[in-house]
Amino acid sequence: MMEYKEIYSSEEVAELEQWYAARRASLPRSVRLDAGTFIPDLPSTVGTLLSQARMHREVPAFAYAARMLLAIRQVLTQEGEE
Repeated sequence: MMEYKEIYSSEEVAELEQWYAARRASLPRSVRLDAGTFIPDLPSTVGTLLSQARMHREVPAFAYAARMLLAIRQVLTQEGEE
């Protein structure tokens, strides 16, 4: 289970950007995070979430963007995408 945080540091967001940039070409088209969460266009969703995490990282209401990116990374890592 991921640690709940209201604000992510610029270093944490930069690390997420680097992780996804290194895998941009190999991201699957879609991914199921859990029984109730399916992302049909993963590359577009990741791009949007990265933009939100970067622009609004100091706003607790937007912490979901970094949390979603971390959750997606966790699923991809478990599926062998790393």
